[in-house]
Amino acid sequence: LVQSTPRSGSLLVLSAALLALAATLFAAPARASFPGAPGEIVYPRSTSGESATTGGLFEHGPRRTQGPHSLTTDPADESPAFSADGRLIAFSGDREAPLPTRFVSHIYVIGANGSGLRQVTSGPGTDRDPSFSPDGERIVFDRTVGSGHPRIYVVNLDGSGLRALTDGT
Repeated sequence: LVQSTPRSGSLLVLSAALLALAATLFAAPARASFPGAPGEIVYPRSTSGESATTGGLFEHGPRRTQGPHSLTTDPADESPAFSADGRLIAFSGDREAPLPTRFVSHIYVIGANGSGLRQVTSGPGTDRDPSFSPDGERIVFDRTVGSGHPRIYVVNLDGSGLRALTDGT
C-alpha cells in the first residue's frame, strides 16, 4: 500500500503548474493568416458629391507608408479578387451606357498594377462576385438575368468557354 502525504500532493500540483507555464512560454505563436509576406489589398471605394460620384478600385500596400493608389476610376467597379499568383485582379463593373430601366455588370480583369484592363463577360445579365480558379485559367462568378435567380457560371480567362454550373433553382 502506498500512502499519499500532503507534501507529495503539493509537489504534484507544483509540477503541473510548472509544466503549464513552460508550455505557454515555449509554444509557437499563432498565425492568423496564410504564411508568407504580407501583400497588397484591393477594395472598391466611391464618394458621392453634389455634382458627381467618383471612385473605383484602389490598391493599398501592406505598410502604412504604402498609401492607396487608384487602379480604376469607375465607381461601379466592385467585388475585386486576386488571382492565386497575385498578378491579376478580376472584378465586376458596369461600363455600358446607363439605361434607366436596367442595370448590367460584367466581369473584367486588370493587372495588379492597373494595366491591361479587359472585359471577360458580356450579355444582358448582371455578372458579379468573380473568383479565380486555383490555376488562374478560369473565373467563376454569379449571373442574374432579368428577375430570375442567380446562377453560377465559369468562363475561361479570355472570355471563351462560358458555361453554367447551376440551374438557378
